[in-house]
Amino acid sequence: MSLLENPRTLVWRLPRIPRQVWVVLHRYVGLAIMIFVFNVGITGALLSFNDELDRFFLGDLGRVTPTGAMIAEPVLLAIVSAAYPDATAEIEGPAADHPTQAAQFWLEPKGEAALPRDEVFVNPYTGQILGDRKWGEIHLDGRHFMPMVYRLHYALLVQDWDGWGFWVMGIVSLLWAFDHVASLILSIPRNGPFWKAMTVKWRGSAYRINFDIHRAFGLGMWVIMAMLALTGASWNATFFGTNVVQYAIDATTSTTTAAMDRVADRATPLDAPALDMVAARAAITGTLAAMAYEPQELYVEYNAAKGAYQVWARLDAGGTQWLQAALDGNSGQVLALNDPKDRKIGDIIKDWIYPLHSGQAFGLVGRILICLTGIATAVFCVTGFVIWLKKARARAAARKKALVPRKRLVAAE
Repeated sequence: MSLLENPRTLVWRLPRIPRQVWVVLHRYVGLAIMIFVFNVGITGALLSFNDELDRFFLGDLGRVTPTGAMIAEPVLLAIVSAAYPDATAEIEGPAADHPTQAAQFWLEPKGEAALPRDEVFVNPYTGQILGDRKWGEIHLDGRHFMPMVYRLHYALLVQDWDGWGFWVMGIVSLLWAFDHVASLILSIPRNGPFWKAMTVKWRGSAYRINFDIHRAFGLGMWVIMAMLALTGASWNATFFGTNVVQYAIDATTSTTTAAMDRVADRATPLDAPALDMVAARAAITGTLAAMAYEPQELYVEYNAAKGAYQVWARLDAGGTQWLQAALDGNSGQVLALNDPKDRKIGDIIKDWIYPLHSGQAFGLVGRILICLTGIATAVFCVTGFVIWLKKARARAAARKKALVPRKRLVAAE
């Protein structure tokens, strides 16, 4: 018998666990995480087109009319730096790639105090600052909508990284990944061909249609949903400074230490490096050109404790190849560099995590597939709840019926 005819043959090789145990596990784990997974599905479907939707909701803040040649990025960077002297500005992607959109800049505080606004929009043709926003701030307007959706997706709008909302979603992602094992075991038919489990009997009762949709969506999207659960855990399942998935990758594969992690902390933090952000970007751009690399995205961030600029350069359209570097904040010398040509197996796995989770590894088709999977995940949650509700009522009715003969017996005595 082939694997396609009965994939359950793989399950028999695992330690035998009674089916009823899997039923109970799937029931209560599913109930515990249902509302969170529903949220992940809906918000994830929106985030698969995050940039497009964000530009739509930004309106005039994000749109510009071309009026000639664009101002060079270093000049734009200088304009933003002058307007926000308490912050270090960094451009979000090449402005030339989006001629009808405002150039976006990310702000990092120079000191300990948080910034009231951390994202700035600039007309790349005139240098006019169009406006700003606090990313992830809870405001029911177009300007803040998509960042709020993003924060709801991974942190339930509670604090940010390392807040309890972030931890809850980490636990949910791990439980969701485990629940995929139970759902697979329970969904594959014990007899008959595998493909029958992915069909819907549309002429059946409403409950039968609901049950078939739940099972068909669960099996049809199982691989992608399991991937989303695991890749989501690669960020959120971080407890006491250690991420469960990243730790597993490091423990089972060979990886390269991050470039910045190979730079020691200074005895005294360098709060005012000799190189500003413009000079640092020019230095790394020259290094990349000497290596025959033309980055599609370039992110530079300053680390005062190490006195160095941390660099990430995306080298391909799908975002699966990244170059990392650390530059001395005073001299611009490359202190450490991770070339994607020298990646180890663990590095490749890590580089593919976000492109797979977002769908961008496979372009527009991949993002559409992730969007559809997010919708299917939400449907999966709703149909699963309907199944639980139906069976819970049946169990309650059965218990009530079992008590009737006992009451009659007591009355007769």
